[in-house]
Amino acid sequence: MTSGCYDQYGVTSADYEQTGDWGWDGTTLGLAETYVEWTLNGAQNTAKPFEYHTSVPTKNVLFEGNLLYGGVGQLGTQVSGKIGTYAISSVPAWENVYWQPNGYKSYDSSKSCYSQLDGWTWSYGNYPGYWYVSVKSIVYCKSGSAYYFQGDNALPASPTKAGWSS
Repeated sequence: MTSGCYDQYGVTSADYEQTGDWGWDGTTLGLAETYVEWTLNGAQNTAKPFEYHTSVPTKNVLFEGNLLYGGVGQLGTQVSGKIGTYAISSVPAWENVYWQPNGYKSYDSSKSCYSQLDGWTWSYGNYPGYWYVSVKSIVYCKSGSAYYFQGDNALPASPTKAGWSS
């Protein structure tokens, strides 16, 4: 998969979009596009739309959200009890699918800075294992009673990953 692009729109809205080929043993099997938009409201971060589609039919599609606390350049530590998942058994080629009905929402106000880890996994045909894409949001930190994104270059460590796993 190729790398994607972060954009921040004001202090409470940001997004990430990634497009790239994925395959098996040197053979390209498809093109995948993933997109997530984050909106802050106080200490709540909502990932919506949380979107996925590929150029071929896929199955066992899983969206996952997780809240991490930590600042810019840090890996982040999982906040207990904040994992969310949404599964779709099969997706036709080029069909946009979304985390329904309202995306992934995370809320915690006990730490000063957070990022949200969002990911997609899918399988294809009779190939073993699964393909994945994950992205961490721009870091957002508390100022007064609310949280604000810190700029489109204010990223946690290892902000994106993509590949195949058994």
